[in-house]
Amino acid sequence: MQFEIRNRWSGDVQFTAEIECADDAPISIKVGLAVKWGFSNGASLVGASLDGANLRGVNLRGANLRSVRADLYDILLRAIPEVPALLTALREGRVNGSTYEGECACLVGTIANVRQVYYDTLGLADSSRPVERWFLGINKGDTPENSQIAKITEGMIVEFMDLVGLNSTVVAESAVQS
Repeated sequence: MQFEIRNRWSGDVQFTAEIECADDAPISIKVGLAVKWGFSNGASLVGASLDGANLRGVNLRGANLRSVRADLYDILLRAIPEVPALLTALREGRVNGSTYEGECACLVGTIANVRQVYYDTLGLADSSRPVERWFLGINKGDTPENSQIAKITEGMIVEFMDLVGLNSTVVAESAVQS
């Protein structure tokens, strides 16, 4: 079947994927298969609307994530003391990109939890931010060992920590001992 991926801003068809699934399959499966097809066939996903996409099993190696990384760094620069705890939460599967609140929360929610403040007081919550949309692919229980998105995110956080002089090795050791 052919499945269209549209641009999230203009609504124009960005590419049409040739996927194999039942007509009544959930939209998350169809979008996930279309993304996988897009990567395999060199389609541009810049600006693509991937709302609700099930990206489990999608190989994101080589994907252009510059805007996600830049946005992540923007938030982390405002939360340097909380970055080690964020990394630990990610490694322990305590991140849920679909909610700002709760024990397992998104990027901004996890930072707020570490600071012990309400997430809205940080002034960082914006569900349209590239990194917020990226974090939607991380669910409670996802770790760098079982989720490619969590693994890539871990790499970005470790890279950031190295750039600002935080020791990510100590975090990894303390997370294992917890």
